[in-house]
Amino acid sequence: MADIIGFNNKEKKVHCFQNSLDGRLDLHLYVDCAVGLTEVYVNSIRYTVKDAGEGAKPFDCGVLSLPRGEITLSVTSGCEISEILLTERDDIDTPELFLLTYENRKGQFVFERRQPEYTQDMIDSLKRHGFLYEEIGDCAVGKMPSGIPLGGMGCGKLEICEDGMFTAFTGNNNQDSPIYRMPGSFMAFGSKDSVRILRQDPMSLPYTPAEQVTSDFVFPFAKLQVSDVSVPAEVEIEAFSPNIPGNAADSAIPCAVFHVTMRNTSSFDTDVFFCFSWENIINVGGSMEVPNGGERIFPTCYHTWNGSFVWSDRRVNTCEKIYINNSHPALLFSATDDRKNPMSFGEHLLWCSDEETVCICNRSILPEDEQAFSEWLKHGEGFCNAETDTEFKAGAMVVRKQLGIGEACEFDFVLAWYMPILTDESGANSGVEYTNRYCNVTDVLDYVLREKDRLYRQTKELETVLCQSTLPEWFVRRLLDDRFVTVTDSWYDRDGNFSINEAPTGMGGCLGTLDQRTASQGFYTTFYPELDKRELDLFRRSQADDGMCAHELGFASMTLKCRPFSKWPDLAASYVIQVYHTYQRTGDTEFLKKHMPHIKKAVEWTISLDDKHCGIPYICQGRGTTYDNQFWEGINAFIATMQIALYRIGALCARVAGDKQDADKWDALAEVASQTRETYLWNESGSYYNNAYNFETGDMDTSCFICSMAGEWAALRAGLEPVISRERIAAVTSSIAAHCVGPNGLSDQGGRRDTTQGFTQYPMAYLASAALYADDSASAWKTAETTERVITGSHSNHFNQALTYSYSGERYGLPYYMTAPSSWNMLEALVGLSADLPRGEMTLALHKAEGMECAVPIFLTYAWFWAEMPADGSTLTLKPIKSIGDCHFRTLKIRGRWRVADTEVKEIGDYTVINKSFDPGKMSLHLTEK
Repeated sequence: MADIIGFNNKEKKVHCFQNSLDGRLDLHLYVDCAVGLTEVYVNSIRYTVKDAGEGAKPFDCGVLSLPRGEITLSVTSGCEISEILLTERDDIDTPELFLLTYENRKGQFVFERRQPEYTQDMIDSLKRHGFLYEEIGDCAVGKMPSGIPLGGMGCGKLEICEDGMFTAFTGNNNQDSPIYRMPGSFMAFGSKDSVRILRQDPMSLPYTPAEQVTSDFVFPFAKLQVSDVSVPAEVEIEAFSPNIPGNAADSAIPCAVFHVTMRNTSSFDTDVFFCFSWENIINVGGSMEVPNGGERIFPTCYHTWNGSFVWSDRRVNTCEKIYINNSHPALLFSATDDRKNPMSFGEHLLWCSDEETVCICNRSILPEDEQAFSEWLKHGEGFCNAETDTEFKAGAMVVRKQLGIGEACEFDFVLAWYMPILTDESGANSGVEYTNRYCNVTDVLDYVLREKDRLYRQTKELETVLCQSTLPEWFVRRLLDDRFVTVTDSWYDRDGNFSINEAPTGMGGCLGTLDQRTASQGFYTTFYPELDKRELDLFRRSQADDGMCAHELGFASMTLKCRPFSKWPDLAASYVIQVYHTYQRTGDTEFLKKHMPHIKKAVEWTISLDDKHCGIPYICQGRGTTYDNQFWEGINAFIATMQIALYRIGALCARVAGDKQDADKWDALAEVASQTRETYLWNESGSYYNNAYNFETGDMDTSCFICSMAGEWAALRAGLEPVISRERIAAVTSSIAAHCVGPNGLSDQGGRRDTTQGFTQYPMAYLASAALYADDSASAWKTAETTERVITGSHSNHFNQALTYSYSGERYGLPYYMTAPSSWNMLEALVGLSADLPRGEMTLALHKAEGMECAVPIFLTYAWFWAEMPADGSTLTLKPIKSIGDCHFRTLKIRGRWRVADTEVKEIGDYTVINKSFDPGKMSLHLTEK
């Protein structure tokens, strides 16, 4: 249930709604206008009376404390009441604020819900059922366990921590409410004398953690080496899930594959075992938008800012041993019904390749009962698997082997799940994409087993290429790991709708967010172009009639509505920048034509916000920017840079569509906007653009805005020369790096270092990549290295990176943030890449450290290739890695003075221009320095 409820009171005077929250719901009641005595009736009983005097617009009728269940509400006054509003806000004192809040009523999520009081019993209950690790909000500060996510796009995932612990499972369509505590889900190994579990926190169970666990995680591969002095064997585990560029279907398989090697490290023959235990968590899940439909009512769980409805009812769960292909054993976890929460109803399956695997079904995992299982693991006899009254149960598969001196054995486990129903708060079932390909969990397993070697090889390919480069090892790992959002954050439904959740557990299932998408889109355009197009098409369909672009696609559902909340001019720029980038990289002219009417409306909408006729939309009450944690009245540096890019890239789109009139008009406006920026925002002494200028008061915010070159980055990537010189861009990025980038963190957007509100991912595109295109390598690497230190600092890692951190590196809020793949922009900027497939033009400007050889892979949508240069810089070789589709260029612009054998070249500025047909995915090109 959203925390803003609004009713149109003109026709219907009695209003009904459901309070599905546990306890009582306290909301302020406002009406748009009241006169004299104003009476409020709840469930036909007069609740309160307040005197509005001679008239108030709006009028606060007081606070309603509403019980759970069906509510009827009516309000009467001495005048006609047009609108009624219920909200947690207590500060609605102007008609404008009333209207804005009313327009964001129920069904349109508002962030930062007030948190209720929790008793220790409530916290203990949430922990026991898996929805907290220790305390309310522990996800916000990163104090829950976190590891590498294995799963599939739109499938959910299981995280494996560095100590081997399993956590944060979201395969039950519970993306916003992960199951953090799973005491019955673990890996263990041992011998007749001891059992060692792969996690440091045994969660009150009778297990001793393994003495030494060494991990090596590179998404989506998790490697673990485990040993303990009490066990005469060591264990190696490599786990992965398919994540294959260019293959969305095989990147959307609900599974994780584990390859286990046990090796006798003693000087005698020995008996050892390996155990894979999985807790029965069917009918366990939750959502930020779908209330609990069953008998179990849990307190609303706050992971970060916002509450999710959680449910757990395992009383009808069961686990049974089955055989796959009449030989290999497996454990099938299911339930007899869905307990009225169908999203978490389906099947889990655990399979082992060893035909002699011992299977244990339905054992109790209460601490007092697990001791017997622990003893059985040591000795292999005496365990009684009798039914107990508890609903907390698990199944386990145990491989026992006798190994000679130095002998090793290998076997596989596959964990798969099938949870087909994906509903929203209205009850509509969007379904999950993988149900188009699989009918049940054994179908999933059959496919994985049949294709496992190919899936592994193709998933490994991108890592193999990057590891052969001369890029810093930490940067390679960052690039690979930042892809985690494709699994952790993705929505992929039965109709093929694809979107990325802005920040699971914190943003109410907020899908797509167009602004954040700008900095991360390039990754999807390159590796999943069809999904990129689908999500952009959803934004096209979400556009308002007046041209305003939607901030999001919906909250845990595809509502495709443009809220008045999103009066952010930069959203229009984001839309146009992204559509043109997809067109350039794919050459899909029909795609651009379909979007062109919407591009025109978006540009014209921003022009309507140019109140001062200066070319730049004016920010005032009711308007904002993507930097929604700060507000600047007037024109500001971010809107200026984005608006200039909007005009110029919009003009490129218009010219492709044959609309010269609009193209010329928008190019002219870009010049006006650029002159306005120079006149009112340029800080000559600081060599940067001031944050904001208020035309009404003449006030100037002289702070240094960290992403004031965002539009310059977009233009340079698109192949446009900037409206200011590259030297000016480099001066600005150097000043920004000096003001805003410290050794341990970034300042906030206005250059302030005493807040926790500095957005972490944007600068990888809007600062570091812009700096590289302008040859300011020092600022680019400073930004990248600082953000790396922040993201891998205390309570943080690549796989749970947050939106904001303090200047000192302290983590704050919104984990699993969607914009992580912004790092891929820097890889392109390192080679100065601009690729325009429809025009057949590609530009490269390789950045190379002095006296060092350079080998950097370049990834285009339809071709991968190498750019290689020796330490002395005397040659440049472009050679193919793989071809994915037709990728012909007719003109190459390479920075430097080069010769090409048997090919006539010409020099334009700092570039050598080569006119010849070239497909970099299939052909090599060797250039020699003049």
